[in-house]
Amino acid sequence: MKIVLQNLVSIGLVQGISLLIPLILAPFLINTIGVELFGIISTAQAIAVVCSIITEFGFNITAVRGIASARGNYNTIHQTVNDVFFLKIILLGITSIIFLILILVVPAYRLYFFIYAGSFFLVIGQAFSPFWFFQGT
Repeated sequence: MKIVLQNLVSIGLVQGISLLIPLILAPFLINTIGVELFGIISTAQAIAVVCSIITEFGFNITAVRGIASARGNYNTIHQTVNDVFFLKIILLGITSIIFLILILVVPAYRLYFFIYAGSFFLVIGQAFSPFWFFQGT
């Protein structure tokens, strides 16, 4: 019971700190970079998160289930990993084309091309993240 209580307190502290850090950093960033640039960066992050969700395509649920159900069967696990990464690369290509067209068509986004293009690294990092594999094993 003592270990459960310690784990509960630890997880509670981590969650509390995770919620407090943005509340502390947001005013500092707004004062440092200005309201306009903060809004542009937030918009770029929001678009990147939407592209990341499209690229993820629910693999964090289905691939975990596939890996977990194939425990010990390395051929099935290998095939699942290959299929998921192949599909993620295809979805990444599609979202990158849509993202690039969006940046080039909307004049307000074109002014800050490098900020929006830089935010797309979030999508790339999320696409190649193997967290789903480790959750399934």
